[in-house]
Amino acid sequence: HPAGYWPRRRPGGGWLPDGKRIIFIGREPGHNDRAYIRSIDNNERPRPITPENITSFTRRIPISSDGEALILRDPRGAPTIYPIGGGEPRPLRGVEQGDSVVRWGTNSQTVFVSRYRQSKIQIYRLDIPAGRRELFGEIPLTDASGIFEEPGILLTPDGKKVLARG
Repeated sequence: HPAGYWPRRRPGGGWLPDGKRIIFIGREPGHNDRAYIRSIDNNERPRPITPENITSFTRRIPISSDGEALILRDPRGAPTIYPIGGGEPRPLRGVEQGDSVVRWGTNSQTVFVSRYRQSKIQIYRLDIPAGRRELFGEIPLTDASGIFEEPGILLTPDGKKVLARG
C-alpha cells in the first residue's frame, strides 16, 4: 500500500483487466477504509472510488471481467456492486449470510460465491440480474480439523477449475 494508506485486518486488492491499474482497500489519515484505484504507469495519488467503511470478502477483490465494477461489503455489511468509474452502487441480491463472494464469472452477469460447511465447501453460481443462485459444485475436505474459517478459494472465470487452501 502507498504511504499513508493503512489496510484493515483483512486488506483486499486486485488488478483491473488492463493490467495497468490496481484497486486496493486502504485508509488515509482522518478517514476510514475504502477502495482506491491507482495506475502503475504514473505517480498520481490513489483515487477513492467507494464510500468509507467498506470491507472485502477475501483478500482478492472481485473485479468484473470488463473492469467496470467490483463487489465489496457496504458499511452495513451487505454485498454491494460498486461501479469503478463512478455512479450509484447497487445491492448484490442472492448472497446469503455466511457466503463469501469469490469472483465474477466470464461476463458481468454472473458471480461465484462459496460457503464453508463442516466438511465441504459449496460453490454457487449467482445470476446477478435475477438474483438467483444455483449450486455449482462442492469440494469435500478430507481433513477439516483445525479449520475455523472458510478456506481460501481460487476459481477460474468459467468455474471449471478450483483450488481450495486452508
